[in-house]
Amino acid sequence: MNRTEHALLTLFLAALLLLTSACATKQPARTAGAPRPYKVLGKWYQPLATADGYDEVGIASWYGPKFHGKPTASGETYDMHAMTAAHKTLPLGTMVRVKHLGNGKAVTLKINDRGPFVGKRIIDLSNKAAHAIGMVGTGTAKVRVTALKPKKTAAAKPLTRGDFGVQVGAFSNRSNAETHAARLADRYSLLPVKTMEGPDGLNRVVVGRLLNREAAVDLKLRLMEDGFTQAFILSL
Repeated sequence: MNRTEHALLTLFLAALLLLTSACATKQPARTAGAPRPYKVLGKWYQPLATADGYDEVGIASWYGPKFHGKPTASGETYDMHAMTAAHKTLPLGTMVRVKHLGNGKAVTLKINDRGPFVGKRIIDLSNKAAHAIGMVGTGTAKVRVTALKPKKTAAAKPLTRGDFGVQVGAFSNRSNAETHAARLADRYSLLPVKTMEGPDGLNRVVVGRLLNREAAVDLKLRLMEDGFTQAFILSL
């Protein structure tokens, strides 16, 4: 291979690498009926529209004190002493049965967060759940995760419009809050943006008035993608 051919081959491989990288980070089309895709560490994830029939074997891990008291993807506060878990794609609120395939112990958990985003792990358990199936010491374990069918209950009272918003900032100075809200109103012209005083005296900047929590979760993920990493859901 002469010098010219080598240079052309190098350029071709570089272009191929750039194209592959661009495809890997391109936002996927939203699945009908499912929440919008979200991006973490350069990778896109498409939440499932339904948990029906979900059954998977893989590696579980757990998370605890470092995240205790912080907001989850569902808007709930993470409680390491509750029976919950994080999953990358199952609908938030899904109830699952997690069975430790090494010792046979099993627990029923609610999915209220997103993750884990490490290797090929499929679920992240709360500290309490990890204790319950005996995997705190090992850190990870091979498990089977099965989505449970929701129990039939009486029809819930429909939520009224404007039940939820997403907080993206809190200021002690009202003028600063209003300035921030005005910038956001220009950026998100199709969404209502307002300031409201909280019980702690801080002036909160809130984006959106949404019909239900699922829509609020979608908006929260969008705002986090836009750099508002501490965004969380409020009931208005």
